[in-house]
Amino acid sequence: MRKAWKVILYIALAILIIGELILGVGLLMGGSPERVWDTLYEHYDGDALVETWNTQIQPQLEPIAEQFGLQVPTVEILSDETPEPTATPAPTATPKPTATPAPSAEPSAAPTATANP
Repeated sequence: MRKAWKVILYIALAILIIGELILGVGLLMGGSPERVWDTLYEHYDGDALVETWNTQIQPQLEPIAEQFGLQVPTVEILSDETPEPTATPAPTATPKPTATPAPSAEPSAAPTATANP
């Protein structure tokens, strides 16, 4: 049995190495991984999966999660559309501050009289 697992391991490693080599050659020749992902996931409806999670699976998991003090996440559908840019209001003119003289750190030059007791 040990010999059979070694053969399976060698076959799996050979398939993995050959697959990596093919992927590397494909990328070097200008291939795009996005085409592969698009082909693999073209039959999946992501909106339906999110709707199924939110309406059927999540409500059934909530009572179980509450027993352990956990919270079941709600999944949101992200839109592929870019939002329309909103017009920014024109900036209003701000009044300029009036200049006030800074307090002088130098003592005044006027002599002061002090009385000696």
